Amino acid sequence: MPKVLKQAPRDGFVDRANLTVAEFIALAALLTSMGAMSIDIMLPLLPEIGKSFAIEDPNDRQFVVLAFSLAFAGGQLIFAPLSDRFGRKALLLTGLAFHIAGSAGSALAGSFEQLLLWRFIQGLGGAALRSVVSAMVRDCFAGDAMGRIMTFVMTLFMLVPMAAPFVGQTIGGLWGWHAIFWFLASIASLAALWTVFRLRETIDPDDRRTLALKDMAQSFRTVISTRLTIGYTVAATLSFSGLFAFILSVQQIFGELYALGELFPVAFAGTAMVSAIISLSSARFIRIFGARMVVHTSIAINAILGFVLLLASLQSAPSFSLLFPVLSLSLGSVSIMQGNAIAISLEPLGKMAGMGAAIVGASSTMLAALIGGFVGQSYNGTIQPLALSIFLGSTGALLVVAWAERGKVFPVRS
Repeated sequence: MPKVLKQAPRDGFVDRANLTVAEFIALAALLTSMGAMSIDIMLPLLPEIGKSFAIEDPNDRQFVVLAFSLAFAGGQLIFAPLSDRFGRKALLLTGLAFHIAGSAGSALAGSFEQLLLWRFIQGLGGAALRSVVSAMVRDCFAGDAMGRIMTFVMTLFMLVPMAAPFVGQTIGGLWGWHAIFWFLASIASLAALWTVFRLRETIDPDDRRTLALKDMAQSFRTVISTRLTIGYTVAATLSFSGLFAFILSVQQIFGELYALGELFPVAFAGTAMVSAIISLSSARFIRIFGARMVVHTSIAINAILGFVLLLASLQSAPSFSLLFPVLSLSLGSVSIMQGNAIAISLEPLGKMAGMGAAIVGASSTMLAALIGGFVGQSYNGTIQPLALSIFLGSTGALLVVAWAERGKVFPVRS
């Protein structure tokens, strides 16, 4: 048994998890990707789910995705401090139990309301997995090694949106939409067995913290009173809301408005692939131009792309040959700015960065889901609501960033 070290080296791996680096990355990527998988695998089956429960308004099918997303966002604020108190492994198993129960309950749901309740529970499980995995990476890695591991994990994570709709369409076509949830329950069960038998607790007993509501309240007050933090959090929220609006309405836009049918997973995977390539290329841009320049530029580009879509949609639906590349580039711009904007927002928080990350990440994701949900519910058979949300959200984000930086946007890096 390798010796457990209390402090991670400046730039390296501490074998707290009792796993090789490769196995650690594989397990972390699986646990992290279960949230995205639980959303994207549903998209091709939303019409079938709507028919099964006799949903009259097609927009109401979006609640299958929205219920999960809201729990996934808000739950991270709950599970992050709990893992500091009770340990990573216990919270991982708790999250997997929530995920398994939510999946099984969704498969057996007798009404649409029951389905939404079980999807919410499933989303809480996904929130636990996402927040705890990030903490595990901080426990086991330090310095540049931590950044490299998170890059590997997020690269594997970004492959999920490409494959999930294909898997959903295939399984749903063979056995119906209920089988999708049994599939998700099976994946979560395998992850639970992997965690039980292979993973060792990664947080040292001496590093566990008490659940001090006073500290949480202080962190929250600091977040909302720090100009740079609140500015970039709001900017991330406004930009991210366009991505949520896209996810909620993409099946109706691609599958019904543009009548792609069985080609829907192909088109969706294409947008995810472009977004992943752009996101993975961002590290080079950041090294050359700096994080602030990259974030400001990506927001501005997204505003221009939203304006192009809005103009193209005023007369009639734009051609798919225009819609596809513009939306793909827009999603890529959001993927670049999201993580970097959150990182910039945490810079002034110092020792409160851990709790600050939970507050900023959960609040921005939840608010973005609510705004995106409103846009999704406004779907009227055109892309105008989506285009308008991308344009207004990005324009608003750029204005908020200018306020946060006291007018110093697009800084030139020396």
